[in-house]
Amino acid sequence: MTDLKRTFLTDQHNNLAAKLVPFAGYFMPVQYSSMIEEHNWVRKHAGLFDISHMGIIRIEGPQAAQILENLCPLNTQNISNHQCKYSFILNEHAGVEDDIIVTKESENSFIIVLNAGCKEKDISLIKEQITDGQTQLSYFEDAPLIALQGPEAVSVFESCYQTDLSSLKFMQATFLQLNGKQAFVSRTGYTGEDGLEIALLHYPTEDDIVEIWQQLLKHTEVKPIGLGARDTLRLEAGLALYGQDLTTDITPIEASLSWAIDNTNTVFNGRNIIEEQKSEGVKRKRVGLKLTDKGMLREGYKVFTTAHEPAGIISSGGYCPTTGESIAQAYIDAAYLTHSEFYIEIRKKMVKAEKHPLRFYSAKKN
Repeated sequence: MTDLKRTFLTDQHNNLAAKLVPFAGYFMPVQYSSMIEEHNWVRKHAGLFDISHMGIIRIEGPQAAQILENLCPLNTQNISNHQCKYSFILNEHAGVEDDIIVTKESENSFIIVLNAGCKEKDISLIKEQITDGQTQLSYFEDAPLIALQGPEAVSVFESCYQTDLSSLKFMQATFLQLNGKQAFVSRTGYTGEDGLEIALLHYPTEDDIVEIWQQLLKHTEVKPIGLGARDTLRLEAGLALYGQDLTTDITPIEASLSWAIDNTNTVFNGRNIIEEQKSEGVKRKRVGLKLTDKGMLREGYKVFTTAHEPAGIISSGGYCPTTGESIAQAYIDAAYLTHSEFYIEIRKKMVKAEKHPLRFYSAKKN
C-alpha cells in the first residue's frame, strides 16, 4: 500500500472525504457520496474526475506518423490537425495492447493518452520503433489530467474561464491558457456525455491543478465524481474497458469496434488477421445484455443459450442507474449471435437475459 502513487489532487480528495482505493498503482477516489448519486449527477449536470493515473505522451519527428501507422489501424493523413482519434495499439495477432486517443498536432507530432495499466508497456513498444535518432517520445510523467463531464460541463468551463468553445467540436483538442498555464483541452471523455479533458503538460505544480480543480468545483452545477461512477457511466454508454472488454487476445473486430479501423492503412500490426475476420467472420463478438430476471450481472459470469448450451462470458456488468436495470457486455460465440434470449448463471442459478445494443444510453454531442 505504501508503494501506491499519489496524484497532485490526492489531498483534495481527502479533504472531500472521498473513499480512496488502490487502482493501477495509484490511490484513486472511487466515490465521494454514493456511486448512483454521482452517476445521476453527471447525466444531469457536470461531474469532475481526477484521471491523472492515465499516461500522456507526445511523439514527434520524421518517423512519428509511420510508427503510429505500424502499430495502430489508423491513417494519419486522414486525421485533421487538432482532431482526436480513438484507436488501438495492436500486436502481431491483432490483439489489443491498449486502446488510446491520438490527437494530431501537425504532420509529424501527436499527443496520445494511454490507459493507466498499459502506459509503460505502450511507451516501450513505441520506443522500439524509433530508429532514426531524430524522432522523439516525450512522456509527461505525473501530468495532472482531469475530466469535466456532463450536459452542463462545457458551459461551466466557458463561464469559469470566459472563453467560447463553440468551435471546439466533439473529438477535437486545443491549447488554452488557464490561470497563466498552458493547458491541453480536448472535447473527449469516457462517460457518454459531452465534456472536456484538461491536462497540464509543461512542468505543472500541485498548486496549478488544485487551482483549476477548486475553481470548477465552485460552480453549483459541478460535483466531484469517483471512478465507481465513471465505470457505470461508460458501461451504460457501451464503451469498452481495457483489461476486461479489451485484452491482448481480443481483436477490434471481435470487440465490435471495426468502425475505428481505417481501411486505407495497409501496414498496421495484425492487418492480415483483421482482413480475414472481416471476410470470414469471427468466433465470438462483444454484445450487450440486459437482465430480465432478478439479480446482478457481473464480470466473469457464464452465458448460456435457452437450451443451456455454453454461449459465452460476461466481460463487464453491473447496475444501470439511468434505466434501473442490470446490464452487461459479453462475448458470445458466433453460433449464437442471432439468439435474442440467454441464460446467465448467477450463484448456480439460471436467470434470463436478452440481447441489447451495446449502448444503453446516448447523449447528444455538439
